[in-house]
Amino acid sequence: MTQRTWIAARRPAPATRVTQVYAFALDDRLRLVVLRDASGRCTLPGGKPEATDQGAVATLRRECLEEGQVLLRAVRYLGHVEVDDGDRRPYAQLRYLARVEAFLPTAPDVATGETYTRLLVPLHRANDFLRWGDHGAAQVRSAVSAVAEGDAH
Repeated sequence: MTQRTWIAARRPAPATRVTQVYAFALDDRLRLVVLRDASGRCTLPGGKPEATDQGAVATLRRECLEEGQVLLRAVRYLGHVEVDDGDRRPYAQLRYLARVEAFLPTAPDVATGETYTRLLVPLHRANDFLRWGDHGAAQVRSAVSAVAEGDAH
């Protein structure tokens, strides 16, 4: 059984494999960008690191642009999900808090060809859409706390 644990603020160990980089991306009214696919499944904008990316923030910016046509500013590390699937060493899924610089017209994702629907939802309700369980609720609490402390400028 796969176990997911939210670890706020602390970065994963340097040798840890990173499989995902997602953004809690907020617009000027502090609404969260959520992407919905054709099946109705919702996720945050972001994706998988590629060998040509110059670090996690570069991955995040590229994926947010490709999937959701969202340009980011004020990107700040929030924490990571440690995933232990029991088959190999645990790996990390990074989460960042960011502000939306601009929304570009929607277009198909260059990797999948799918056009996602952009939703703007209250941050505190994010897990109602994401359905990530307890670790998702913990991520949302961290994002809400960071915004309350003024970290999403």
